Amino acid sequence: MCAWSSTSLARALDPSAAQHHQHAHSMHAHSTLSTGHQPLQQRQQAMPQSILGLDIGSASIKIAQIARHDDGTFTVERQAARPVPRGAIYDGHIDEKERLRVAQILADMVAEEKFSTRDVIFGLNSSASVFMDQMDIPVMDPADLDKAMPYLIEASQDGLNSHENGFSWSVVGEVETDHGPRLRVLVYRCFEQYAEETARVVEKAGLRVVGTDLNALAALRAISIQTRPLREVDAIVDIGANVLSLMLHHNGVPKTLTLDADNAGEVATQQVLEAMDLDEGQEDHAEFLKINDDHAFGIVAQARNAYTASLASRIAGVLRSAVERSDDIDAIASVTLVGGGALIAGLGHGLHEALGGVPLAFAAWDPAITDPQGGSPIRQEPRSGGDYLVAVGLGTGDVF
Repeated sequence: MCAWSSTSLARALDPSAAQHHQHAHSMHAHSTLSTGHQPLQQRQQAMPQSILGLDIGSASIKIAQIARHDDGTFTVERQAARPVPRGAIYDGHIDEKERLRVAQILADMVAEEKFSTRDVIFGLNSSASVFMDQMDIPVMDPADLDKAMPYLIEASQDGLNSHENGFSWSVVGEVETDHGPRLRVLVYRCFEQYAEETARVVEKAGLRVVGTDLNALAALRAISIQTRPLREVDAIVDIGANVLSLMLHHNGVPKTLTLDADNAGEVATQQVLEAMDLDEGQEDHAEFLKINDDHAFGIVAQARNAYTASLASRIAGVLRSAVERSDDIDAIASVTLVGGGALIAGLGHGLHEALGGVPLAFAAWDPAITDPQGGSPIRQEPRSGGDYLVAVGLGTGDVF
């Protein structure tokens, strides 16, 4: 089912995003993705006036109701977040035994917060089930590309098939290679079962799935983009409870995506739990101390500092490696921090040093996204540790 909309990919990949986020669908993109039963493309025919962006994280569920305007701007009408039971969601996957409970949390949340629509675009974010690859293929016209891409994708990796994977792709542009001119294509894929299981939970909550997208692309759509020289890129670092997402992009066009489940925010929580000699079941208290203990010294500070140093080294290593392996990137211009984990004290300093002084910033909203008064929407929900950025970005995506 892994069914993010093709035009949603084009929106995220349009170079004009550097100037504005009214992403004209100028880049060829395609989706071959549907559910195992009824194709999602058949569930929704008309573009709704408002859509819910749904970010299902390991620590909390975030929803943003987005009004979509004809001029390409968006209004964040309502936002809400609810914590989820620890362990119910891990690395993007909802535990089978917890699906009814998560669906009930979601249904109660929508009712209590009085969201006025039931149309949902939900996000995909799993290091085990979501992948982005770059392919250089022979130059061909769009009609031939549509026919050829599924076979080219399957042939690119042993054991990869369309029965178990959903594919989407978008052409970045024509490049010169040792083999002559080629089309550079970004390929997104996810395991069908992962997306289908999530969709069933969403529908069990009484909501209607009208689209699916990658969390990383949603974050990219939601933030303000700076124009960079040709071979400079920006990084988006999204630190969730169980998934660390690292994306490089050039003027809003994705270059690389790395998803890591071994260095996310829950690691810091466990280190604080052990340092404080707390019992299992007291993770919520350790989580509170991790974010709110502002002492420069002490047991919590030591555990937190050890985590941030390790995390900064990991992030810097991944980003440097991506630059070194690329044939069209020379330098990282800045790093934008996203996610509840970005609030951990000391992370910014450690990452700044690990990257050799690369500027860091917390994400700023795209100017096309405002609250009902024309100001900046709320970013963080301190009680749940939630960051609404991805939910808002999902709500600005296209439906099937």
